[in-house]
This record gives sequence, C-alpha cells and structure tokens, in this order.
Amino acid sequence: MKLRPKDTDALNALVVDYQTKENDAITRLQTDSSTPQGPQLADGFFPTVSGPLGTSLPKDPLPGALQSSQQPSPAYQQDLADYNQALSNIENTYRRLNLADPTTPAYLIQYAQSAAQAGDTKTAIAQYKKFIKKFPDDTADVKFAQGELKRLQKQSSG
Repeated sequence: MKLRPKDTDALNALVVDYQTKENDAITRLQTDSSTPQGPQLADGFFPTVSGPLGTSLPKDPLPGALQSSQQPSPAYQQDLADYNQALSNIENTYRRLNLADPTTPAYLIQYAQSAAQAGDTKTAIAQYKKFIKKFPDDTADVKFAQGELKRLQKQSSG
C-alpha cells in the first residue's frame, strides 16, 4: 500500500489492519487441529501490539504449542508465517509513524515494542533508549521503557 509519508491517519489505519491480521493468525494457530493431538497451548492470553502500553510481548504466539516429536502442518507453518509477517509490518508502520510525527511519544514506544515483538532486539533497544532520552517526563512509560531496556539487554547478552 502506497501512502503519503506523513499521513498519520492512514498509517494508524494500516496498523489496525496489520493488528487484525496478527490476531487472525493467532486465532488460527490456537485452533489448529491438524496435529495428531491438536496444539498444546501455553497458559494465558497472548497479548498483541494492540494491547496496552507496558505489556511485554512474546515473539512466539504459542510457545510450546507442538510436542517436540510433532511436525507442524503446512497450515500451521503458513499461519505462523502470516503472524511473523504481520509483526514485521506492524514494526515498519510504527517506524513510519514515528518518522511522520516524532513528537508523539506513543509512536516511539510502540515502535520499540513492535520491534521487540518482531525479534528485532537491536532496534527495540535503540528505540527504548531514544524514548527515555526524548520523553523523560513521561514517567509511567519511561519506567516501562527502562524495564524493557534492561530485559532486552540481559536477553541479548546471555
């Protein structure tokens, strides 16, 4: 989709579209019954980028969904590919939103969150640092960003 670079309304609509695709893929992954025993789902809700700020986001929507001896079905593999593509698209769109309007703290922290969820730790760390430096008075989100920064730095070093 070709958008004007600073059209934040259209970019926000695009994020919602990608989040819908992400949620659809999660639903398909959670209900995949093409494996012999069906998926063994992890406990709890799988948050998405569309969730509230301050929520740590997983890369794998269904950690441990398949037994190690099971081979994922082609449908499961496609759903997982769709999920990962949606994560990548969400990250890119938040990057574009941040470039279009660098004065909105939510765009920067959501860019950092979406990068972390997409597995782009280097970008997530850089964006959390930038957020902390650029918006030091945003107390609650700065605390969240500091916590995520520590978690990601620890994760990437060991």
